[in-house]
Amino acid sequence: MTQELAMLFRTKHIVILLLNSLLSCAVFGQIGGISASKLSSYTTIGINKHDVEFEPTFGTSLSSSYWDNNGNLINSNAITQSSNIMWRVSYGLSHKTEVGFSIDSDASSVSIGMKTILSGGNKIQFSGMTGINLALGNRTFDPDKPGIDDVSSYAVGIIGSWFLNERNSVDANLTFQDYFKDVTNQTGSAVFVSADYGHYIENKSFQYLLSISYESSNIGTLNRSGLTITPGVSIETGDNFLFVINTSHTLTGTNMDKSLGISIALTTTIH
Repeated sequence: MTQELAMLFRTKHIVILLLNSLLSCAVFGQIGGISASKLSSYTTIGINKHDVEFEPTFGTSLSSSYWDNNGNLINSNAITQSSNIMWRVSYGLSHKTEVGFSIDSDASSVSIGMKTILSGGNKIQFSGMTGINLALGNRTFDPDKPGIDDVSSYAVGIIGSWFLNERNSVDANLTFQDYFKDVTNQTGSAVFVSADYGHYIENKSFQYLLSISYESSNIGTLNRSGLTITPGVSIETGDNFLFVINTSHTLTGTNMDKSLGISIALTTTIH
């Protein structure tokens, strides 16, 4: 069946859509529940001890073309749109460690994550992060032949933050994800790399943001990869509220839709 799907990738957009759905855990699974100061990458700095962050995020994307198994861009007569709401709650466990969880709007999956500072300096800091992604409900599956949405996964990664000066900083992440159980007798894993740049203006209440991210995932012999650029802005409206809006553009890929997306997040801090 795997070889048949690989052949269909070259000619049928519906197979691309199917595998995009099957591999959605690899794209959005990673590590959830922990805080970020920019877009695709987490920051080494956690929230303050005993503080709580609550963040709803709404995202939607459109696609009318896709890259096939050979990386060729194929136009489609159909337009594909997908939307989702994600809820995040994070807690400052200590001055160095943060824990939290993220859950989909339909509670079909939940991500539990943790990050802790490994080394800190005035210019460069490093943190470690780990998490699990649990498959919950809204599904019917064969436990002997689970699909990718039916298997929980774990992820580990490292965060680096570079504070160039008071207004400019860079966050970079490297994450590896794997599954607790093989999927239809095939192993599956994913690697994610991202780097975000931020520039503050207006007394550090407004930040220009730019992110570039790369992902590579596989299920057996099927490989999926993509490079995405995401510009955006963040606006701090006081000590307790942060508003972030961004657009994402897929630049190139394999077995992936060429998509244009928009995301809006509102972060509230409870002291």
